[in-house]
Amino acid sequence: MKSEKQQQQSVPMTIQPSVLRQNNSLSSLLNSENHQQSNSLKNQTKNNGQNF
Repeated sequence: MKSEKQQQQSVPMTIQPSVLRQNNSLSSLLNSENHQQSNSLKNQTKNNGQNF
């Protein structure tokens, strides 16, 4: 019984770090894309203001 419990506990610990790393990389990619989009939108509004 003890050995089974230890195995069950050790498996999630090995899986979690890689999943967390994937989530972090995905979130960082999304954040960088959002920043780029917001910057391009700001530039567009600046250009529009100059045109008017």
